Amino acid sequence: MRGTVIMFRLLLCLLIVSMSPCIADSVSRELPALYDAEIKPQLTEAAPLLKLAPDRQAAERGGEVVLREHIVSVDGKSNRTEVTHNVYRAVAESGVSAVSRDSEAFNKKRTRLHLALARTIQPDGKSLPVREDAAFIQTPQRSADSDIYNDQGEMVLIYPDVKQGSATESIVVGEMEGRIPGEFTFQRGFGAGWPVRRDRFVLEAPRSLADRMRLTTLGSGVPEPRREEIQEGARIRWTWERRDISGVRQEEQRMGMDQTGPMLFITTLPDWESFIQWYLPQAEKSMELSDSLKGRIDEWTKEARSPEDITAILLRKVASEVRYVGLEFGNGDLVPRPMDVVWDNQYGDCKDKACLLAAMLRHKGINACPALINTGFPGRVERRSPDYRHFDHCITAVAGPDGKWIFCDPTIPGLAPGAIGPADSDREALLVKAGAEWARTPAHDFGTVRHRIEAVMDAAGGLSGWATLSAEGYNSARFLEMERKSTPESLRDSLQSLLSRLATGITAVDVKRHPVQEEGPYTVETYILIPGSGGASVPMLADAGYVPQTGNETQRDTSFPSWREVYEAEARITLPPGLVPASLPEPLKSVSNWAEASGGWEWKDGALLSKFRFYSKEDNIAPADFPAFAAQMRTVNAWISRPLPLKKGTDSTPADQPPAAADPMESLPHLTSVDGQMLLVENKYPEGANAVLRRAALERSIRYFPGDQEMLYRAGSQLAWLEIREGDPSAAIRRLDSFQESCRSHVSAEEAALGDYFRGVALNRLKRTDEALGVFTKLSEDKALSGHRRTWAFYWCGLLLEEKEPDQALARLREGMAMQEPEAENILYPPWARLLLKAGMADELKAGLKKLVEEREGAAPPVLTRMAQMADSIPDGDRPEYLKILTDLGPAASFGQEFATALKEAEGTISLRAAGDAIRTRLEAFLKQHPDSSSGMALPENLKTAARMTEALKGMMEAGIKGKDRDTAVKMALEAMLKSGPDDDLPAIALNLIRAVSARDFEKKESPLLDEAVALGEILPKSEDNHYEAVYARLLVLQQRGQREDLRRAAEAMIAEADEGRAWIAAAPLQLLLKDAAAAGDRPEVLRLCRVIRGYPDYRQWADGYFYEAMVLILDGQYDGALLALDALAGTPEKSQAAMAMHRQAASLLKWARSDRAAAVKWWRDSAIWWPAVLKAAEKLSPDAEKFKAPPLPVIPDQDPRGDAAATAAGKKDFDAAIRPPVVLLCRSRPAVGACGEGVE
Repeated sequence: MRGTVIMFRLLLCLLIVSMSPCIADSVSRELPALYDAEIKPQLTEAAPLLKLAPDRQAAERGGEVVLREHIVSVDGKSNRTEVTHNVYRAVAESGVSAVSRDSEAFNKKRTRLHLALARTIQPDGKSLPVREDAAFIQTPQRSADSDIYNDQGEMVLIYPDVKQGSATESIVVGEMEGRIPGEFTFQRGFGAGWPVRRDRFVLEAPRSLADRMRLTTLGSGVPEPRREEIQEGARIRWTWERRDISGVRQEEQRMGMDQTGPMLFITTLPDWESFIQWYLPQAEKSMELSDSLKGRIDEWTKEARSPEDITAILLRKVASEVRYVGLEFGNGDLVPRPMDVVWDNQYGDCKDKACLLAAMLRHKGINACPALINTGFPGRVERRSPDYRHFDHCITAVAGPDGKWIFCDPTIPGLAPGAIGPADSDREALLVKAGAEWARTPAHDFGTVRHRIEAVMDAAGGLSGWATLSAEGYNSARFLEMERKSTPESLRDSLQSLLSRLATGITAVDVKRHPVQEEGPYTVETYILIPGSGGASVPMLADAGYVPQTGNETQRDTSFPSWREVYEAEARITLPPGLVPASLPEPLKSVSNWAEASGGWEWKDGALLSKFRFYSKEDNIAPADFPAFAAQMRTVNAWISRPLPLKKGTDSTPADQPPAAADPMESLPHLTSVDGQMLLVENKYPEGANAVLRRAALERSIRYFPGDQEMLYRAGSQLAWLEIREGDPSAAIRRLDSFQESCRSHVSAEEAALGDYFRGVALNRLKRTDEALGVFTKLSEDKALSGHRRTWAFYWCGLLLEEKEPDQALARLREGMAMQEPEAENILYPPWARLLLKAGMADELKAGLKKLVEEREGAAPPVLTRMAQMADSIPDGDRPEYLKILTDLGPAASFGQEFATALKEAEGTISLRAAGDAIRTRLEAFLKQHPDSSSGMALPENLKTAARMTEALKGMMEAGIKGKDRDTAVKMALEAMLKSGPDDDLPAIALNLIRAVSARDFEKKESPLLDEAVALGEILPKSEDNHYEAVYARLLVLQQRGQREDLRRAAEAMIAEADEGRAWIAAAPLQLLLKDAAAAGDRPEVLRLCRVIRGYPDYRQWADGYFYEAMVLILDGQYDGALLALDALAGTPEKSQAAMAMHRQAASLLKWARSDRAAAVKWWRDSAIWWPAVLKAAEKLSPDAEKFKAPPLPVIPDQDPRGDAAATAAGKKDFDAAIRPPVVLLCRSRPAVGACGEGVE
């Protein structure tokens, strides 16, 4: 059977490939004559509707349906011509994506589709037609993942230049064949998710059909039709039209319009008996059984003792042995395939399987028939309007001993007769039998799902242990089917996916299967790992997916679907010594008419016990009940999502007592398989983490599997690799010698090759190059190995041959590159490039990379990224050419951000080394010309390297450089720069030099060394932040020296060089200019700069812009504007406010102005009157009135030294000096009483 499956899939793939030229066909534009003659004149013009302004809901939803128009013309044979005319508008940016593409699904077998119009309409009325190649037919097979293949086609339209405000218009014409001869059925809804400006539906039919048509509506919102006779009464036309329809409420799992309305149903079928008379003969013809199949049925059921036994046997046969695959081509979407074909192929869709089971049961004298249902929620069928469109699933109805119908769903393996799935439950079913009969499937609880977890927490807070999943009823059947279809590896992956909702980052490493029981409970165990949270908390290990997720909804228009089932979760988590729960939350107890939930935590014997139970009692939550239901679900979800906090301590020992030493491997579980055990080690103790624990885990795993040669080889190889990484290749060789040959036959070729690879690396470390080359050559030539392993072997061959035989090295690297191994080939390119450049073969390098980029678009980014990252492995002399070749391939960003970053860093390294050479040369020349710039004192012996000097300087600056230490710092900074090398942090050394010299010379009127230190920093590449730190230092020097014009020019130059991601390059000089303008009293400039600096919200002192603006507006008497600026200031992030130079003054002002705005405005108005008198009095108080200057803006830096200066002067009885600082502070207090600080006192 497995071979049949594989062969079928291969044939299907070949079929799809052979059809590939038809997957994207061109669109027909040859319109039927009926369209131009009769339908086109009826269409609504879009232009007048587009002049109407969108409403508020359209802006909120992102767009609107300007026109939704549908015209259907039916002929005497029930064939119809349908015209769909749609106009959509993107009102907001969020609607652009939805409007820019449209599609129309259709059945390629029964429909001919044509395109009459497709265009984008811009807000100015300009029309842009859809290009010929942007309108196409594709065969998507969207149901292929569900094993359904059909005649579905899809017309796709890609509209040009769609942006906010654009509209798209399409007119699509379809010619469709009728399904039921002589009859007409149709369904049409009104409204959409977006608001609809106009919704119009027109239906025309010959009187012979029109007189038999029944129009049925569901829900409110279907307009009354206008009926008129046309063509002298030979045809009837109905027109339905609605205007300005609000968009439907956006709801999770919203019911379909066919279930709620507004929906129009149209049919000429007088009753369901007429439908059965059409459908039953087609089904019955397919349900005939051959004598051969009848004989098999008799053999299968010969031991059966009752009709119930026969039903169970045959249901199991059809459900389990006939795979679900639907080939719904032609009439195959409605009519079952012949039963012998279904059984021989061992596949079929729902109607094939339902009919097969019914036919088999009939053969055994049991009354059975197919039953048609609607699986949509809640499964309502509009019985007033017979139509095949109501149904999307087929099950089997079997007459029970009491005459009542028992329903079976043979598409679900593992269910007993009478048990059905959630989508089959509690809904109307039309029995396909003589005499139309309706029945209702029973309402079902869908069983129980349980999680039982036994886990241990490690010191890092990680959890590991066994998780048992068990299920009953329908849930048991679905898990059983999952296991049946799985390999051991895919079952582990499926279980990991199921368990992933228990906790973030969960990993399944091993699986214990339990014996499979048909129609019984299902059980499986999985060993899981959950990453740690540092021991801070423990999650409630419960699957929130079994609790309905209502989101943020509080109201609904439609019922909310839910499954009736029980979910239980229990966990026992053993904590490490020294950890206890910080507190236990209140138990959960929530009961309503719709659901019951309970849960709790318990601390017992060093372990946390958790329990959670959820019982969903209803499968249909009415809109009126939804608010209370949603509130209950939010409570339940919040409870289970809240982790339990832990703290240090024990029940009987102090919290600070250290835990007793223990063997960390005592908790390492012994799993059932070598695969599982090794996966556990790889996840719990990965390579590159704690080597000691990884070694212990590998050694313990070998002891867990005594005599198991597979485990010995695999774990032994990893232990050898650990020894290589730890610098002991000899030990690695000894270990490999002890097991490799004796155990090789017990592992896969790939595992054996991994051990050989480790041997080759160890031999190379021992300088046994020829032996290592032999190992890697053998691996590279073994075509049975994976491309990954062989590629790494080619890499090592290239490295080992590079010095002595470069031609051979190139040959081996080229051979490896030809394999094009996606996950490994990037390692080959750097040594290949290095060898080519060394041999003067740059042209081959350029050509090879060009070919890679042009022919293998997906492979180029990782390869080029690796090459950029490995630029340091290229000799200094070849590196510039190497980087230029990479740069010339095209824009770096086109190969991904990772490559662009790596290339930028590589180029920066070259630039930085060149800058270092230039800086050292210039500094040496400067010191020769200015020998007095540095004291000649000797530095301590331990500060002989640039790195040590840099570290010492960092400590001095953090402590604050004072007195004679400033000379030492300058000397140290100069020496660090002169002794710096390629591996030193040049930008940090340059900045340290600026800071050290500034600490000593900043307040001097002239300092050649400070000027030179700044100039040296400016030599750094502009890619380095410290280049701009140096430029900013120059701005500070210019400001200190009062060179305002030079400051302005230099600041504007720095602002112009700001790039994305480094806003501070512009914001920092703007801040400096702002303070300078404030100090000069240049109010217009202050306002201008305030508004500019607010364009850099990522800058830490961003809030200064609002503060300074408020100050200027207060002085200018614009008090309303000042209050608005202060409101905006209050809305800035707290971290930005805290970074303000005047944050204490700003906080005081905000508190006062926002608590009593009227009082603030009164104070400002009054102060404008007495302010001049204050300034005059201040001048009189100053003994040196000529030198006294009132502050242009009332701004107090938080570190203002005036208070300290005044106190110091007063202590020395220098009252002239003491009076001036408080006067300045008093002047600056004008905006708010108390905003001037302690200096006024």
